[in-house]
Amino acid sequence: CDAVGDIVDILRFGDDLGMDTGMFMSQEKYRTLFKPYHTQLNEYVHKNSGMKTFLHSCGSIYPIIGDLIDAGYDVL
Repeated sequence: CDAVGDIVDILRFGDDLGMDTGMFMSQEKYRTLFKPYHTQLNEYVHKNSGMKTFLHSCGSIYPIIGDLIDAGYDVL
C-alpha cells in the first residue's frame, strides 16, 4: 500500500472459490477458513490506502456474495 497506494486504484485478489458447477466448498467452510483472512486483507487495504479491492473468481460463488460484501470487497 505504501509503495503504490497513491497511483493504483484497484487491488485485485484472486482466490478462485468457484467452478462452473458451483462452489469449491460449502458456505460454512468459506466463513471459517477464508472470510476472516479476506476481512483482514480488505481492512488493511482500506485503512492504508484509497484503493478499492477486487476479488476475481472464475466460477460460481453466488452463495457467498453477501459474505464477500461483509468481508469488505468493493468489486466482484
